[in-house]
Amino acid sequence: MNHKYILKTSLFLVAILLIFSNSYAQEPNDLEKLAEETWAIILKELSREDVSFEKKMAIINEFIAKSPEKSKAHIEAKTMLEKIENSEARFYHFLNRDSYINKTEWFSLGFVGGNYGLGFTTSFATFRWKRFFWESMRFQFTMLRDVGFVAINAKTMIGIPFFWGFANQHEMRISSGITAGYSRNTFMFLNSDNGENSINTNLSVPIEISYVFHADKNSAFQIGVILDMPVVFYFYNKGSYLPSLSGFIGFRI
Repeated sequence: MNHKYILKTSLFLVAILLIFSNSYAQEPNDLEKLAEETWAIILKELSREDVSFEKKMAIINEFIAKSPEKSKAHIEAKTMLEKIENSEARFYHFLNRDSYINKTEWFSLGFVGGNYGLGFTTSFATFRWKRFFWESMRFQFTMLRDVGFVAINAKTMIGIPFFWGFANQHEMRISSGITAGYSRNTFMFLNSDNGENSINTNLSVPIEISYVFHADKNSAFQIGVILDMPVVFYFYNKGSYLPSLSGFIGFRI
């Protein structure tokens, strides 16, 4: 079904809606149903990329002018028009507002820096719902070669999102889970005859706080901090307990 056909169908239904409103005013339920069906077709038209923004605005205005004022569809169309403020960018963000909440993120990549060195983080398959999300697979690598710090681990985490601002573009995520892998912090005590001292960690509990900006329905930018608290570890000589603290910045798609 091409966009010209949908456009003609939308305008045709708006015309029928106008006729019904004049001829059958005593049947408000029928008018409400017709308005909702018309608006559903118009929404499909609005999501198409091969229809100009000006034409989409004309369709919305036509529907508002000819649909029953108290109908749910009329109110939704009027609210949309008020919120987008005749801005094409805001219009597409408004259409994408649900995907900003529940779209699955299949891949992410970021630069990491912290007390275990510099490196990268990447994740696969983050499943998202309105009130929680699950980042199923995440890998992180950091290293400071000169001082013997290295951390290589995999994580799985469950978290809670908080959305605010226009069209749910802004999001804060708080999450925790399990970190498994290997991290080693090697250091020397001054005036010590024991040589190397270190803590080697195999299992940790991560705590992450991050901010996500949804640029569009297919991509987002993220910045945050993550703390890995060791729960399974051992000391070599006089090692001391040392969590891995990192900051990161990157993108998600």
